[in-house]
Amino acid sequence: MKRKLILKDAFLAFLICLNLFLVFQIWFNTNMFSIDSISEPSKIEEFLIKPVKKLFSKSNNGAFSENLRNLMRPQRIIINKSNSRAVLYDENESYQELLGYTYEIIRRMFNGNIKINKTETISLDDYCAVLKRNSVYLDYDNFCDFRLFSAAICGEAKNQLSNDLSVVRECLLSPADNTLNNIAVYIKDYKTGNVMKYVIDEKKDVLEQMLTSYFQTHSKESTLNYSFELNFHKQESGDGSLVRLVFDPLIIFNLVSSDIQGAETNSELLYRWPQIQDEKSNEILGAFKINPMTMRKYTNLTNARVFVENEATLTLSTNGILEYKTIEGGQGLLIANDEQKNNFDIYNAVSAAVNFIYQVNEELPYDLISSLRFNSDIVNGTNQGSYTISFDLYTNGYPILQTDPATGENTHCITMRIENGYLKYYRQFIRKYNSVDENLSVSPVINAVDGLIDDLNSQDEHLNVLNVGRCYVDSGVDKALIPQWNIRVEGIEKILTVK
Repeated sequence: MKRKLILKDAFLAFLICLNLFLVFQIWFNTNMFSIDSISEPSKIEEFLIKPVKKLFSKSNNGAFSENLRNLMRPQRIIINKSNSRAVLYDENESYQELLGYTYEIIRRMFNGNIKINKTETISLDDYCAVLKRNSVYLDYDNFCDFRLFSAAICGEAKNQLSNDLSVVRECLLSPADNTLNNIAVYIKDYKTGNVMKYVIDEKKDVLEQMLTSYFQTHSKESTLNYSFELNFHKQESGDGSLVRLVFDPLIIFNLVSSDIQGAETNSELLYRWPQIQDEKSNEILGAFKINPMTMRKYTNLTNARVFVENEATLTLSTNGILEYKTIEGGQGLLIANDEQKNNFDIYNAVSAAVNFIYQVNEELPYDLISSLRFNSDIVNGTNQGSYTISFDLYTNGYPILQTDPATGENTHCITMRIENGYLKYYRQFIRKYNSVDENLSVSPVINAVDGLIDDLNSQDEHLNVLNVGRCYVDSGVDKALIPQWNIRVEGIEKILTVK
């Protein structure tokens, strides 16, 4: 009898352990045992410590705001004082100082901690005139839903300016005028076309001193001009004939050749990519909710690892490309929560996208996130609920475009397509880049655009150029990056680059 009780207790203990094991399988959607290339990290770390840490980590709103701010830094900061002008990029120490100063003022204004003494709508001509005075101009290059801009700056989607602004692309700070000791903040709403001027109760002394200090230690000569100063924004020339290329009035032009620091691909990362796949398979598969217990796996003709589950495939290529895509008609991977799904607009799409990107990349051994930024408009389009969002890596302050090995065309580091909360497509070039001690000459942009019309072979009477900026191109073949001009034309989705 006693032996039967012992066997009974042992069997009961076995059932309890089995139940715990199955709960872990369902809960973490992960295989507890190694199979082939699936790595075997510490089980305590993987299944207990990490989930508990997530439960007690900072709120989603706080984390989203911080992550969004990191991904939404200005493409450039243009400063102006008297007849001097300079363009600052992320790698510049003065860029960081001015960004910190201006962000603190804007944050306090958004939160209501700085009094707005006067609000008015001004003309575009008056707005352009301010750009030629003492000013700090934050240029983001891409159109942005104001709720996202607000969340990145002050942590809240709505603030006291929300009734005035819907879609923004830049922000301008300047001393109010010669009689007042205040700062004026200018923001153009690209949905209505209104340019809003906010005179705030903040002394202009610090702003003036920062501008003076910069130009005391840097060159005062300037060959930089806005498009409106060169009349490149007009559709008609002086004789009344139509102009073929019409530039946005706020595009900045350098009329002489300039240098750009050289950069190259970090070959160590690509060399270690197969090893990283082995070491981080659990994390990569887990991010895409692929269960090693139930998935199918094979190696294709290019030696890429392909994982198949839930009407989708995840491909890890040998050349450092990670690609997830659903089959036609497949539902895809749910990356939005219930609240986001109920009203899946651009704000909720970006929120889901940012959280997902951090989840995919935070476990990789190289810091790929700190150099990543948005490089697409993040606004509501005509197809509500369906959004394509792109990101690029930056080095020396400039974006790096990737050459698609399948098409030979330039593309972004990360491209993701989301429909009503479900991830339908995700591709990421696993890359890292280094600066090199070499300066490369870049021709004036006006020379570069001379052949643009012929290359486009467009029949339109004129083409609207939305922005022009320097970039690098990673050919995927050569280690050295190629400096080029990236030109964005209204109505053309293709990424245009000109040497």
